[in-house]
Amino acid sequence: MSEYVFAPDMTNRVTARVAAILPAAGAWDPTPIELQCAPYQFVTLFMVYTEGVQAADGAVDFMVEISPDSVGNTWYQLTEYSPALLAVGVDSDSFIQREYITYTATADTIEKFVYGAIELRGTIQRIRIAARESGVVGTPGIFGIELLFS
Repeated sequence: MSEYVFAPDMTNRVTARVAAILPAAGAWDPTPIELQCAPYQFVTLFMVYTEGVQAADGAVDFMVEISPDSVGNTWYQLTEYSPALLAVGVDSDSFIQREYITYTATADTIEKFVYGAIELRGTIQRIRIAARESGVVGTPGIFGIELLFS
């Protein structure tokens, strides 16, 4: 049983990016959709990508940004963490870096893939996902994202 009770009019599946052609020349989406996610514990990204017309080796980059604020323009990019190798008697040096993810097409048809679940646990108020063509930037592909909150 969930820890939260949701109002009947509250949906937990929303479109974060309508499936459409990515911006030209490898540019990031200029205004990704901002979605409130405060009452949820997790979000999973369900994505579809079709490489551009006659563009073998199409690929899409996506970047997840989150905000601890319910309004405003303060955004933080998700990160990747690489722990150090542990050695007795030696201080360790781990790494953290902002992250964006690249998905490369394997066929010239609609490809569906999932990212997440991302843990929210009441510490994240809003989420947005920007995307760009990173394969054949002269013929951008079609990319769409649906989010499932739980």
